[in-house]
Amino acid sequence: MGQLYTNNASAFLAIAIDDIDTQVIVDAGFGGLFPLTSGPPDFFMVSLENDAGQMEIMKCTSRAGDTMIVERGHEGTLAVAFAVQSRVECRLTAGAMNDLMQKSYPQLLADFDLNGFDIYNGGAILGVPLRGDDGSATKQILVPDAEGDPTIGGEVIWNAGNDGKDSTLNADLLDGLHAAEIIAQAIEHVIPVNTRMLFQQSAAPVGWTKDTSNNDNHGLRVVTGNVGSGGSNNFSNVFKSGKTTSNHTLTISEMPSHNHLNGIADGTNVNFVYGGTGTDMPGQATQSTDTGFEARAKQGKTSTKGDDDGHNHSITMDLKYVDVIIAVKEAAGGPKSTGPIPPQANVENVAIVDLDA
Repeated sequence: MGQLYTNNASAFLAIAIDDIDTQVIVDAGFGGLFPLTSGPPDFFMVSLENDAGQMEIMKCTSRAGDTMIVERGHEGTLAVAFAVQSRVECRLTAGAMNDLMQKSYPQLLADFDLNGFDIYNGGAILGVPLRGDDGSATKQILVPDAEGDPTIGGEVIWNAGNDGKDSTLNADLLDGLHAAEIIAQAIEHVIPVNTRMLFQQSAAPVGWTKDTSNNDNHGLRVVTGNVGSGGSNNFSNVFKSGKTTSNHTLTISEMPSHNHLNGIADGTNVNFVYGGTGTDMPGQATQSTDTGFEARAKQGKTSTKGDDDGHNHSITMDLKYVDVIIAVKEAAGGPKSTGPIPPQANVENVAIVDLDA
């Protein structure tokens, strides 16, 4: 409770004391005028005055009947001797007033009782609501004396220790939703759940799941119809630094148009046909009055060259690329869809980049 007071507490000293005695005894029956205390934290201040006008303020920590246990020389006074019949009183001292009014100190230095609720040294007020309207709990601030958060009008006060998505504070909510939930829903409106996107990084960002199903070492192609996948050769095998084409043998239709010089491999018979008459023989030279001299070989041919083998060529396809991943947008707090990829249709082949999962 702290410092105690009573009105009209005045008596005379029954037994003389010196400057070191710690027991004060007043005339029989007068002790009951003073506050009753059995020990700390309760106490009261008692003032003694002798015939010479000397005064001392003492602190009584315990009283039983007419006997007081005191501490000497308080509030700047000196301990002195007091004779019988010296005045003993419970007075309001400057120290008590300074503690009460806080004129000399930045905080309350004495404990006292306020309508049944304790106000302790240091300014703590326990279990007392501060109200703007008498009896109205909706217009009050309350700091509980047990576990729990302080409240305003019954609602928990926001502070750095109780905020976040798991709190129950109305201050954290908008239409019943936390800010994190509102942002998550806004993102889902802009980027719907199960949307697939490309990312040039090894791990999916927060809120996304890396899709490793059928995406390793694949190329990309742009389509105008349904999306799908296909093919059997890995991207890095097709577009590696060096590659050889398969063997191929040219056909006549694949040859360019060309001719060859004819030659006669054996002897030639010479026959001059006069007047355009006579018989031409194979491999002969003929003189004709109609045509002039000519040489012909009805069954001649060029010599053979070639082995009928196929051939191939090496090509360089060391294509520059950037690795990307496919990630799927997750639902807020829920699993992603694991549905199949639709079949392919109406594609334009634009193989661009390696999907390296």
